[in-house]
Amino acid sequence: MISNNINAKTDRRKQVIHLAVEILAAVAVALLLEFAFNYHAITEGYSSITIMDIAPSTEETAIYQSEFAEPIYVKKLILHGTAKKKSAYNISLVTINDFGAEEVLEIKDYMFKELKSAFTNINKKVKQIQITLTDPSEIQLTGISCSNEFSLNKYRIFFNVLVVFLVLLILFEKKLIVKKTWVFYMIAALGFGSLISVMAGPYAVTWDEEAHYSVVHNASFSSKVSANSAVKKSFSRKGWYAVNTAEESYLLKRYLNKKAESGDYVYNSTGSLKNYISYFPMILAYHFGEKIGLSYANAYILGRLGNLVFCVLLNILAIILARRKKVLIAVIGMMPTVIFQSSMYTYDGICFSFITLGTVLCVNEIEKEKGKENLLNILFSAVLFGCGCIIKPVYFPVFLLLLPVIWRRINVCLNTKMKKRIGTGILCFLCLVMVGILVMKFQPLVRNMIEGNLSYGGDTRGGNTGMAGQILSMIHHPIAALKMFIRDICALDNFRNFGDGAENTILICNQMFLNLYVLGTLKEVWALILLPLLLLIFLVKPQGEPESFQNIKIFRKTCIAGVVLSVILIWLAMYLAFTPIGAGSIKGVQTRYYLPLVLPFAYAVWNNKINVRISKLRYYQIALGSGLLLCSACIYQYIIFGKAL
Repeated sequence: MISNNINAKTDRRKQVIHLAVEILAAVAVALLLEFAFNYHAITEGYSSITIMDIAPSTEETAIYQSEFAEPIYVKKLILHGTAKKKSAYNISLVTINDFGAEEVLEIKDYMFKELKSAFTNINKKVKQIQITLTDPSEIQLTGISCSNEFSLNKYRIFFNVLVVFLVLLILFEKKLIVKKTWVFYMIAALGFGSLISVMAGPYAVTWDEEAHYSVVHNASFSSKVSANSAVKKSFSRKGWYAVNTAEESYLLKRYLNKKAESGDYVYNSTGSLKNYISYFPMILAYHFGEKIGLSYANAYILGRLGNLVFCVLLNILAIILARRKKVLIAVIGMMPTVIFQSSMYTYDGICFSFITLGTVLCVNEIEKEKGKENLLNILFSAVLFGCGCIIKPVYFPVFLLLLPVIWRRINVCLNTKMKKRIGTGILCFLCLVMVGILVMKFQPLVRNMIEGNLSYGGDTRGGNTGMAGQILSMIHHPIAALKMFIRDICALDNFRNFGDGAENTILICNQMFLNLYVLGTLKEVWALILLPLLLLIFLVKPQGEPESFQNIKIFRKTCIAGVVLSVILIWLAMYLAFTPIGAGSIKGVQTRYYLPLVLPFAYAVWNNKINVRISKLRYYQIALGSGLLLCSACIYQYIIFGKAL
């Protein structure tokens, strides 16, 4: 025993040394990459150079042009001046590539009224610059300059350290990624999620984030809430997501922090039980930041980080407790859209984590021998499903996953006729209670239908909407409504990405997993990695994973029923609340609504018939490596390159 303890301590010491060496190696590689990014600034560095001084223009279109005798390297182009509102300007550059040939580069960027300057990343050798203002009356320029100063970008360094370290873990820490997959997931999710939370800026960038933030701010733990000018601005979407450089992000944070010093007013808190369940980690972190005196921008970001930590902890529990499909949970949890939702002011990430952990606990109990199910785990699974359904009732059918395990547990206890009658009575009573709850829930809807208030329950963003009017329309045209639902759900071509026609052409799988909303979505070519990855983790069982349990057929049927019914409710909800009354197609459905159904769907398609001749280690390396590639590519393109440089 003493010898075993000594060997265990030696192994732990070696592992710690290995991890320390890998961290140092990751830092060294990241620093080398940072110096490589700054090569031109090091070799040709200079302070800001004024390209031209500009007097205010009164023309309909203003064009400013400058040509250099010798090409100069421009890291950033800076427009000095003010704007009356968010205004676009166009940049046309004649650049010299590494082969010495000329190329034309066209860029569209924005100047914001809150900022005194506009910055545009160029990172090219430039021979000629032309800047066009389509509406000069909105932008008053005082000068144009360029900069190529050497600077270490801390966000890019952190990103490179994180990616290199995770790659080293995949290559060299074989036991860790197979036996402690949750550690790899935790590092990736917290690292990438923190970058998103911080660099997205203290303003709305995700789906309805301004509305979610207003709920968090107003749901104070005291009876009174105070708001300032910065808070009031964040209650509405300002379009600041187009801020795309580190300098502009800094100026905007400073602007909001200054606005937070004025215009305070106090009103009653509007928190409710549902809000505290749906937003609890965000409410706790955000108001804690306020209490300890953080600046407005930092408190805003801390609220996002609270959401991230909570979601990641739930997913870690799911990976640890799961007897199978650990790598599937980890890879899906690493997908950019899942991390993005967990890192923003939205309850989507919490809903995903609740249902994922609830499914894991349910599967663990269905695998046990009949009569040995743990009632506490069943109850906890039901509570998790309930919390997810409080957030979004369309996932209510996932409760069907609990039926097999509950029936097995009850069937053992009901071993006499009297007990069976009592059990049947209890079930009938519970059904009546649920029916009563539904009647009370829909009583206002029925009353408004009777009173003729057709717009009741509608979402004004969808146009002439109303649940009452839509239901009456479906009652009058039942065949047409049924045909429409079958056609739209089966067609899978009605997904949208914030109403952008160009974004709607992106593959469904990319919109579901590689989507950062207004910040960007990875294009179709990345499906060449994503689709094989999904096929691998959904259909192929890694070697060494437990075989199918005895009740898999029954459980598969309940999973199929839960997923199909939830999908129908998703489309029905969007038709009732978001689609104009009487419309012939359903509007507003997005692929992200399917994310909480991923794990139940995985068990619905689970089989032991597809095998590959790769070891469990290679399986994990391929799956986690592919997930890391997709996540890092998305974060670099839309967060590091799009926001932090």
